[in-house]
Amino acid sequence: MTDQSNTLEDLYRSRTAGSLKVSQTASKVLPGGVAANCKYLPPYPIYMLGGQGAEMVDVDGNKYIDLLMGPPSLHVHRPHSHARRPGARSV
Repeated sequence: MTDQSNTLEDLYRSRTAGSLKVSQTASKVLPGGVAANCKYLPPYPIYMLGGQGAEMVDVDGNKYIDLLMGPPSLHVHRPHSHARRPGARSV
C-alpha cells in the first residue's frame, strides 16, 4: 500500500468504529458480515442506520449521498410520504 492509501484507510477506520463492531458481530452469521458479496469492501463494510431522500447515515452518524440511485437505500430509507399515503394515485 502507498502512504496515501494507508492514510485513507486510517481515516476510514477512525470514523467507522461502530461499523467495525457490527461487522465483527455480523461476520459470525453472514460471510463477510453482509448479505451480498457486492456489499463487502475491505477492510470492513459500512452499516447504514437510516436515511432520507438521497442522504444516508451510517451507525457512526456519518452522512453519505446515495450515488447508486437506490439499491442500498431501499434497505434503510422510508418511502416518500406520497407513496405511504393510502390510496396514493398511481402514475
